[in-house]
Amino acid sequence: YPQSAYNKEAREILVNLFMNTNNYKDGLATIEQIGDKNPTVLKAYQKIAYGRATQLINDQQLAEADRLLDIAITHPYDAQIKQLAHFWKAEIALRQNKTDKAVTNLNAYLSNTAPVSGEANAQTASYNLGYSLLKQDKYAEALPYFESAQKASGPNAARIATDAALRSADCYYMLRQFPKAIALYDRIISNNEPGADYATYQKAIILGLQG
Repeated sequence: YPQSAYNKEAREILVNLFMNTNNYKDGLATIEQIGDKNPTVLKAYQKIAYGRATQLINDQQLAEADRLLDIAITHPYDAQIKQLAHFWKAEIALRQNKTDKAVTNLNAYLSNTAPVSGEANAQTASYNLGYSLLKQDKYAEALPYFESAQKASGPNAARIATDAALRSADCYYMLRQFPKAIALYDRIISNNEPGADYATYQKAIILGLQG
């Protein structure tokens, strides 16, 4: 059928088929062959580009994933997919140590009620944003995000909450608010949570500073 008058219509039917079966790779290849994309095709383009990008992130093909996430953002037919694309652009930026880019995209993801899809959730985003700000030495700005990450729920919720408490304590330590830092370190030590050895070490440093 490639030479037929129905070539474009046939491709549009194929796009829907691939999208509905989560075959994002073939869907993307087909959709990029359609020259004049109508709104229905562009809406599918957003979903397929996003779906394929998440697959490529798992395969460590970050540059192509980042390109596809840009497509999902610039064709904002589904606002939730656009927000989720910002989450994954931030994840790529974090892996590439592009902290400023991570902060921008995490803020975009958290700007409205954050849609949840697997690993993409408000708790993880809050932790990642806090961590990014901590890396920029913005300790006071990081604290509210670490506090949010301790309250939220999601996959790996307990582990993220514990790590967020540790990072909160580190922020208080860097801000020289030692009583608040010690209170958090003590909580982790007394509950024997992951990171208790680190908390014990940090507490000893503070007590040494206080003399």
